Amino acid sequence: MKKIVLPWLARFLSSQILLRSRRRAREFTRRLVAREHQVDIFLRVDDPYSYLLVQVLPELRERFSIKFRYHIVSSQDKEMYPEPELWHEHALRDAQYLAGEYGLLAPTLKHIPEPSETEAILECLIASEEKDGFIQNAISVLSDYWQGRAISKNQSMAKGIRPSTLQKVNENNLLLSALGHYLSATLYYEGEWYWGLDRLSHLELRLNDLGLSQTSKQVLYQKSTQNFCKRAPKQMAPQSTDTAPFIIYFSARSPYSYLGLERGVALASHYGLPIEIRPVLPMLMRGMAVPQQKKWYIFSDTKREALKLGIDYGFVADPLGLGVERCYALFEYAKSQGKEIDYLLSFARAVNAQGVHSDTDRGMQKIVETAGLDWSEAQPVLDRELTSGEWRKWAEDNYSQMQKLGLWGVPSFSYREVAVWGQDRIDVIERRVCELIN
Repeated sequence: MKKIVLPWLARFLSSQILLRSRRRAREFTRRLVAREHQVDIFLRVDDPYSYLLVQVLPELRERFSIKFRYHIVSSQDKEMYPEPELWHEHALRDAQYLAGEYGLLAPTLKHIPEPSETEAILECLIASEEKDGFIQNAISVLSDYWQGRAISKNQSMAKGIRPSTLQKVNENNLLLSALGHYLSATLYYEGEWYWGLDRLSHLELRLNDLGLSQTSKQVLYQKSTQNFCKRAPKQMAPQSTDTAPFIIYFSARSPYSYLGLERGVALASHYGLPIEIRPVLPMLMRGMAVPQQKKWYIFSDTKREALKLGIDYGFVADPLGLGVERCYALFEYAKSQGKEIDYLLSFARAVNAQGVHSDTDRGMQKIVETAGLDWSEAQPVLDRELTSGEWRKWAEDNYSQMQKLGLWGVPSFSYREVAVWGQDRIDVIERRVCELIN
């Protein structure tokens, strides 16, 4: 019964009807208690995305009739960041790319900050957290930190963190968790979360709908999606004898992989690129934890991203375990038929948008036949491959190849010398393709 009900529950929880009802209820309560339109902002000193976010806050505050409340948080939760060192290296490169996109000061970290420097910045930010000049102060001191000037300008600050500062940071950490999130560089407004520059467009749309824009109803923070497959005419593949494939690292359980697969296939089709998909095991099947808080945010975030991209999502039948195993057990067979892309698209759509249970023969038959494959031929292959488990070796090899690129999560993409993580960064691949065309 639980198995039958869960996809329908997911469909209801991700429905626009429920979202609109929640927003109306929040707005009614806000008016009833005469609460201002307030956005809570969570920042972390050593998070490059926080540095970018503080730089756009003055523009947001000028454009919308909203009040900001600031909260400085501290270290990353290890369960939420399974590869913290790789994450930080990637975040720095990614923030530099975003800074270029939006004309912001880029984090450079010309030297590795000492703990005392981070502590000094933390003290400074906490001291001004509730003051009117917080944004300007935060931009100044975080620029010192990320441009390598922290020692020279803040050397007069006392070393070590005062107990009162630690207490305030801990309170902020608890508030972040209590409100339902785990990331810094996040904004919280009336029950919903917005992470970094990549999700500001959703907040802009919501504030516009509430009539809070003081200018025109612009949506400025959507550069990662607004020119997708529009940078060059269709089917203009790079002129080269090198037929380097566009590679997608994909997990059959990852909602973001589903979006990345849809977008990746569309990109390859538009520019005439050869495409190669390399499936990897989901995090939980690799012995890594995915806390409930993180699962819920990914689910709700995928829904709104899917809506923005015109992709169906929400009628989810989680394939974790046997469903993923059955998907991968037939991948090589689908590949031998020249149908691996159709097969993975069929699978991803079925488990993410059609409520199809891939751990059953009935579900797999639908997936296989939708991909244009013969179920009577595929079924004995499925049984044989499930028994042998040969697919596990290539799934592990694919993950190792992804790690060699300095990446650890899915979806990830690579094309020639460019490798990026996340469906938000497929535009980086597109830019490289267009450079080769031109």
